[in-house]
Amino acid sequence: MKSSSQHIETEIASLLEEVERLADRMAQTLGSARKSVADEVEGPVREQMHAAEKAIAARVQDKPLASLLLAFAAGFTVSTLLWR
Repeated sequence: MKSSSQHIETEIASLLEEVERLADRMAQTLGSARKSVADEVEGPVREQMHAAEKAIAARVQDKPLASLLLAFAAGFTVSTLLWR
């Protein structure tokens, strides 16, 4: 009886080690996949941000007074919301 319980304990320990190895492998695979997706998306997102920055700068140059009033209104609204 003792040998069978030792055998079961050994098998359980072996299974736990295998699960741990598989979990480590899955974590590495997921980490690599996440990095790959992030690298793919980074370029287009940077380009869109740069285009938006240029568009906003052009709009501010075309209509400086309206831009100033809009910025003031946005700041006032945010401060009012945060004050409450």
